[in-house]
Amino acid sequence: MTDLGLQDVDGWEIARRLKGVTRTASVPIIAFTGADLPHERISAMRAGCDRVVTKPCAPNNLLEEIARCIDRE
Repeated sequence: MTDLGLQDVDGWEIARRLKGVTRTASVPIIAFTGADLPHERISAMRAGCDRVVTKPCAPNNLLEEIARCIDRE
């Protein structure tokens, strides 16, 4: 899971790097963001994120998203 709003290397770049390496390309990435805007979600998915979760998020909702990623494999 990565927060999209990081300072030095943002979540989009982290996702691109992870998806660009064979060893980590299949690892699911859940983006965690405080901005519930359509362009944020689209940018995250284009960068390689598998899911986008908006903060604040109930713990059960986050667990459901993690389960969806695990079930996908």
